[in-house]
Amino acid sequence: IFEELDYLNEANNAKIFAKLYSTKNGISIKSLPNGEGVIVPEIIESLCTKNVIVMEWIDGSKLTSISNDNVSLLDGSAEEMRQENLALVEKALYVTLSQLLDTGVMHADPHGGNLLKVSTPSPTSSNSKPHKEQRRRRRLSKKLHSATSHFKKD
Repeated sequence: IFEELDYLNEANNAKIFAKLYSTKNGISIKSLPNGEGVIVPEIIESLCTKNVIVMEWIDGSKLTSISNDNVSLLDGSAEEMRQENLALVEKALYVTLSQLLDTGVMHADPHGGNLLKVSTPSPTSSNSKPHKEQRRRRRLSKKLHSATSHFKKD
């Protein structure tokens, strides 16, 4: 359990997971359905310590966020969303099984906050440019880095 509390170790595990399963050329994605990887947040090593892990923010919706309040039941979109989410849960199961059976590397924290459905715009779409919110987060991250750079790293 103490390894779980060492965030430098967790950051390293996340980087290994990304090398295996990331959509950014993960080496084990061929073992997954359709050969598609998963989106893995990048670790910001310069801000990580034994007690703090900092990673890229990923915008998305929880796979459990379907409710009558946010989806119209009349047009069938709720069922469509359920099917999309179930396909993503199935993909998560394949990744978990691949870790156990193929690579022997197990890194998992599968809860609703970590399993997100994200939209992935095509490289040619105008949505591929950083949004105002993403730029704001980057500026805030840089300010946080400057404000905390004097703290001793463990």
